[in-house]
Amino acid sequence: MIAPGQVAGVRVDAVDLEGAVARIESAVSDGTLLQIATINLDFLVRAQRSAELRQILNQSELNVADGMPVVWLSNLAGRRLPSRTAGSDLVPMALGRLAARGARVFLLGGEGAVAADAGRRLAEAYPGLVIAGHCEPPRASIDRMPNRSILRLIQQARPDVLLVALGNPKQELWISRHREALGVKVAIGVGCTLDLLAGKSRRAPGWMQRAGLEWLYRLGQEPRRLVGRYVIDTLWLGLFAVGAARQRLARRVAT
Repeated sequence: MIAPGQVAGVRVDAVDLEGAVARIESAVSDGTLLQIATINLDFLVRAQRSAELRQILNQSELNVADGMPVVWLSNLAGRRLPSRTAGSDLVPMALGRLAARGARVFLLGGEGAVAADAGRRLAEAYPGLVIAGHCEPPRASIDRMPNRSILRLIQQARPDVLLVALGNPKQELWISRHREALGVKVAIGVGCTLDLLAGKSRRAPGWMQRAGLEWLYRLGQEPRRLVGRYVIDTLWLGLFAVGAARQRLARRVAT
């Protein structure tokens, strides 16, 4: 494992899937709060526009490289990451490991009974895992969400792990602003992973994931929602690549 580095001003930890799961298991065992962000290209773009998000990502306990563009940019800058660590792989693997110790999980977010469906499927897939509760808050800004009642539900459920599917950057901001009141050991912003767990959507074929083309598969599923975002993210990717190349060149000159 290499030392953590930054990609487009955001810290990305050099940890593989197994290492990330081990961190989650350790946090559940020793009770230390672990906030996890699954960094993809859109995270990097949004962090350029929001100082609060950038600060949160650089202060969270663990940031994994969820998207292949993040891995490519890090490698281009001369800071090689061991691999991509997708949230959609991390969450089920970690919960499968934690099921043996009867860990408790709370699911927050989603729409159309996604949280309930995901919880039911998780309980079926991992006997021993306790689905302590779920909540699908109405669409609203963070400040207009029924935060007191949400926090009360989470506190009463006493979960070890909190999965927050409010989308980036809302989920990262929500976790950070309420982290001291959550009473959990692990809080993960999971985005669309809840839809995958509920069976509402499907992942791209393995070859597309390995080639960094999962975004294309998702675009085919939700073109109206994603096309604008992907165009903007692609433009930013070019700027990030230039910056990463300059960083690598500057280090070579310095040595």
